[in-house]
Amino acid sequence: MDPIAPLANPEEALLSRIDEGKERLPRALVFDLDDTLLSRTKEISPRTLSCLHRVLDSGIVVCLATSRPIRSVRHFVPEALLDRLAMITLNGAVSWTSGVERRHSCVSSDLPEILERCAREPDLILTLEWEGEEFATNLAGSRVEGYQNPSKAGFLRIEEASLEGVSKLAIDGNGRPLQILAADLRRGSLSVIPALGGTFLNVVQARVDKATTLSLVLRERMIAWQDTAVFGDDTPDLGMLARAGRPVAMGNSCPEVLSACRETIGDCDSDAIASWIDRTFPPPHPRS
Repeated sequence: MDPIAPLANPEEALLSRIDEGKERLPRALVFDLDDTLLSRTKEISPRTLSCLHRVLDSGIVVCLATSRPIRSVRHFVPEALLDRLAMITLNGAVSWTSGVERRHSCVSSDLPEILERCAREPDLILTLEWEGEEFATNLAGSRVEGYQNPSKAGFLRIEEASLEGVSKLAIDGNGRPLQILAADLRRGSLSVIPALGGTFLNVVQARVDKATTLSLVLRERMIAWQDTAVFGDDTPDLGMLARAGRPVAMGNSCPEVLSACRETIGDCDSDAIASWIDRTFPPPHPRS
């Protein structure tokens, strides 16, 4: 497991010093997945796919930052695009570059106590993620297919699973706010990241989130936050949006994201991202 250090200040200052008062073209584009790059029907439009390949061809770094595991990302994002991307999965617990996995979170030592606490709450859906293709859940088999398993990957019942090496615990309140549970679970060794209006909790190792892991991804490519555009819609994206040179909110974003961004585009069911890319990186005019 790779610890994540903060972005080194001298390096970031060096990369950020050019024309500070002038907006520059981003060198990296970072996208949340659900309700951002994916529509509500969990699709990426052909126009958006074409735009992403075009900016990749021009040398722009494109990164996905999602709470989903890699098995689920593979179901929704075409392989031809995935092979060209950097990825952050499980809310920062894992990063991927050129298909190589790096783990940044392990919550195993806290899981027995957490699972005991969750057992006192009615109707919670729990998912343990190791990354890869297997996961564990408290759902019965027939309910897993539609909920957490679009790729039809293998799964275990939580009571039958080993708790070693777990990267993330997801807690779904079925639409019920989980603020009290979140407060109970926060401790020195854990980070609890709410989503969906506080009805869903991502539990990872302390100081692990999308923004912290993205710092590592950017530093490896010598790209400053100032030269990064981040697109998001929900509270797990706030850390990235706060640091990005160009924070961009989707039109369907939660109020906190809308307030954090100086730029808002259309909602995820439009081609708003493709339109933004075409405005920012105009395609070459065809030769006459």
